[in-house]
Amino acid sequence: MRFEFFIMPWYFFVSLAVASFSVITIMQRLILKESNSRPLAFAIFTQFLTGIIITIIGFATTEMRFPENVPLWNLLLVPVTYGVGMIFSYSGLKLLEASKFVLVFSMRIVFSIIGASFFLHETLDFLQLFGVALVLFGVILVNLQHESAKNRKGELFTLIASFFFGVGMVNDRFLLASFDVYPYVSFGFFAPALLIAIIQPKEIMQIKTFLQKRLLIKSLLVCVLFTIGAIGFNTALKTGPGTPQVLVANTTNIIFTVILSMIVLKERSHLLKKLIATALTFIGLLFVL
Repeated sequence: MRFEFFIMPWYFFVSLAVASFSVITIMQRLILKESNSRPLAFAIFTQFLTGIIITIIGFATTEMRFPENVPLWNLLLVPVTYGVGMIFSYSGLKLLEASKFVLVFSMRIVFSIIGASFFLHETLDFLQLFGVALVLFGVILVNLQHESAKNRKGELFTLIASFFFGVGMVNDRFLLASFDVYPYVSFGFFAPALLIAIIQPKEIMQIKTFLQKRLLIKSLLVCVLFTIGAIGFNTALKTGPGTPQVLVANTTNIIFTVILSMIVLKERSHLLKKLIATALTFIGLLFVL
C-alpha cells in the first residue's frame, strides 16, 4: 500500500532539508578534519548506508518501482555527476573550513540555473544575471586573503564539485517528472557510491576507520540526516509550487551553516568578511532563483 505523506505542505519538507543539510556540513567537517579520515572512504560508507536506510523506508511506505522508458543517458548522469561531485566536495571539505566551503559550494545553484537555461530552455533575465554577479562577488570576497596552498586546493575542489552538483540538479528536475521520490533518492545514493568504489576500490578497505566507535556514531548521524534532508528536499521539489521557490527556501542553509560553524567549530577568523560574503551570496541567489 502506498503511504501518502504529501498532505504535508512543501515548506515543511524543505525546512527538514535546510536543518538537516546545515548540520550535515558541520558533522562532515568534524569527521573529515580527523587526520586519519579518508574523504572517499567516508563518501562510499555514508552514501551506501544512507541508500540502505532510504530503501528500507521506501519499501515500508511506498512502491519502489522504476518508471518505464526513462532515458538511459539521464540515469547514467546521476552516478557521474554526483559521484565525481562527491569526490571533489568531500576532498574540498577536508581542506576547508565549513563556513568557507558552504559559500563556495553555493555556486552549484548558479551552475544549475545556467544549465537549465541550456538544457531545459529556461531563459536568464537581467535580475538573474545580476544575482549571478552577486554570488560570484561573495565567493571572491571570502577568498580575498592570503591562504595556504592547501586552502586554495580545497577551494578549487569545491568549485569543481559545485559544477557537477549543478548539472546533477538539472538532471534531477528532469527525472523527478517520471520517478517517485523514494526510488529516485535511493538510486541517487547507491549509484554514485558504487561509481566511487569502482574508481577507487582501495578506499573500500579504509571504511574500517569509520567503524571505530568515536567516528561511527557521528557517521550514523550523518546518514540519518542525509536521509531526512534528501527525502525532504526531493519531496518539496516534486510537490512544491515550483523549483525556484524550493531552491530559494533551501539556500537558507547557507546562513545556518555559517552560524553553526562559528558556534560549533569556532571558525571566527575573517568573521566580518564571511558575514558580508554570506549576505551577498544569499541575496544573489534570491535574484538568481
